[in-house]
Amino acid sequence: MFAVSGICKSQSISRGPYLQLRTQTSIQIRYRTNSAYESRVKIGTSPNSLTTEFLNSSLKNDHVVNITGLSANTKYYYAILNGAQALQGNEINYFVTTQNPNMTQKIRIWATGDCVTPNIIKNKVRNSFLNYVGTNYIDAWLLLGDNSYPDGLQHQYQESFFNVYQGDRIMKQTNIYPAPGNHDYAGNTRDWNDHNIPYYEIFANAGNTQMGGVASNHKEYYSYDIGNAHFISLDSYGKETANNWVISDTLSPQIVWLKADLAANSKKWTIVYFHHPPYSMGTHNSDTENDLVLIRERLVPILERYNVDLVLTAHSHNYERSKLMKGHFDLEGTFNSTLHLVSTSSGYYDGSANSCPYHKKSNGSVKGTVYAVSGSSAEVLYEQSSFPHEALPFGEPDYGGSVYIEIENNRLDFKMIGENGDIRDKFTMVKDMNQMNTVNVTSGDQLATIKSPYLEPSHWVSSPTIVPSINIPNPVTGMRLKIWDTKGCFTDTLIINTLNPCISNQIVDSPVEVSSIIDLKTANPINASSILSTNTNVIFDSKQKVMLLPGFETKVGTVFTAKIGGCINSSQ
Repeated sequence: MFAVSGICKSQSISRGPYLQLRTQTSIQIRYRTNSAYESRVKIGTSPNSLTTEFLNSSLKNDHVVNITGLSANTKYYYAILNGAQALQGNEINYFVTTQNPNMTQKIRIWATGDCVTPNIIKNKVRNSFLNYVGTNYIDAWLLLGDNSYPDGLQHQYQESFFNVYQGDRIMKQTNIYPAPGNHDYAGNTRDWNDHNIPYYEIFANAGNTQMGGVASNHKEYYSYDIGNAHFISLDSYGKETANNWVISDTLSPQIVWLKADLAANSKKWTIVYFHHPPYSMGTHNSDTENDLVLIRERLVPILERYNVDLVLTAHSHNYERSKLMKGHFDLEGTFNSTLHLVSTSSGYYDGSANSCPYHKKSNGSVKGTVYAVSGSSAEVLYEQSSFPHEALPFGEPDYGGSVYIEIENNRLDFKMIGENGDIRDKFTMVKDMNQMNTVNVTSGDQLATIKSPYLEPSHWVSSPTIVPSINIPNPVTGMRLKIWDTKGCFTDTLIINTLNPCISNQIVDSPVEVSSIIDLKTANPINASSILSTNTNVIFDSKQKVMLLPGFETKVGTVFTAKIGGCINSSQ
């Protein structure tokens, strides 16, 4: 195990490490050293056994190490070395690769906006978040812009961002997914056009569809997938091409790509984030600032057309949040709750009056978006006289905090964690409730566990107690269970459907790992050296027949079985 309690005076890491480009099979580790060293990282699934090394012998201060050949949804520890000298590496230096596509396990997201202004609040906000989440792994850290202060220079990134966050486990463990703000561009008209700013040196180019979505082929904006959620990071400040397109120009390369990406997206959840808010009455006024007005008038209709669930922004150094809404593209005074609210609920889902979750349908028959301005991660300033914005009634004018999101299957939980660790705002959004839903169980199970679709203790018609799941003995297809939540928001019917574990659940038309191959005519194992070795990939077609690979020769009529994940599949 490479354990380093401190840093070596003669050899040390001055920036990072921090993580980029996380996928199911790879990740990028970046760091800076105080002198020019080789880039050497060792990884392993145990902190005491780092067996795989990635080395670039070129001497440099800024290191970019691409870690490849990994397994999905797996925890890896890592250590950074210069020769035999361990610069950093202990039990908190680890990451977890992304789960396979559309997995519905819980993912956890931290979002910070304007998180680097020179104010003590940012330390309190960071500490309160880390205390709240405890040891839970955070899958994504979203930077909502103005990630350096005041001019986006390298030394300012070091002083206001890395020196503040790099000692914490969040930077060592969690992939950073940034969006640029005006301070990252230094508010400079030259940089506005040429994008020659440290931001694009510090953070990786994620526009080549490495992490999912449609390739933007631009470093400024990109998309990615985590489980059953799709994320899009946009550039709301920089200009594009000789036409000087900005984010509100609907013919710009960014918006053309955005439409294509949203059209191709099939994930259950969609979150879009960028720096400049379409609605705010905090330190910025979305009625009077032209860039905010144009974003609301031109970009927001596109996001709503494609049924985006949540839009996160910053820029205003305050916190504001809407209810589930749609169709409001004009000035604050034109907001009409009757016309523009999909739901009048607070979304709190805590049993208080009018607090049921926001409810949408995956098929688009019920649409709506929640807008949140989270620019108070480091500093809280003044607000407009009409704060909060009429469309964003939940606001914190003088209290710092950050956003924490949990997504699990058909439920999204959002919290604003205040600088003192209290929950200042929250909402829950769910999809596809108040209906009949099919629940698949394995055929032949003598006892099946059925989990509540509300992901919390619930009422079950067959159970006298409030529990998050129930056990059904000898489940059969067509069995129905009625369930309702304890706060009176939903009533659903769950219909049991039994599946043959060896046929219906079997992955077909793709490589399948085989643990044994047997000739059923003789009941003897097939000679591995003459036909196919044990633990080799073969391919099954849609009828569960073995497709012969090159070099796989057998007599007509020979019957084989392949033991796959405990199931026996026959082919002839």
